[in-house]
Amino acid sequence: MVSENLIKAYFYKNLAMDLQRFLKRQMKMLRGIEWDREALLRRMGLGRKPARTAMGGVTLFVLGGVAGAIAGLALAPKSGEELRTQFKHRARKMIEQRRVQPPVEAPAQA
Repeated sequence: MVSENLIKAYFYKNLAMDLQRFLKRQMKMLRGIEWDREALLRRMGLGRKPARTAMGGVTLFVLGGVAGAIAGLALAPKSGEELRTQFKHRARKMIEQRRVQPPVEAPAQA
């Protein structure tokens, strides 16, 4: 029991000393690095480019809308067959309305 406690104490003491030496070495290495935020972001491929940022936002917005529509269809209270028939009827109705409507003519100007 006493020898076990001595071994543990020796182990923890050496572990602490080794850890201290390791951290000192790492800190010396880190001091030599230039911490330029923009350069690091560019190196990781995350540099700021306004056009890419805007297009990325639009793309995420569209993908979110598509994902929401899919989730809405998947979680709809109707069965798939009922939902498909309802969509077919609505689509046919819209197509028929477009065919039946006469073209709107511009008023004659005098």
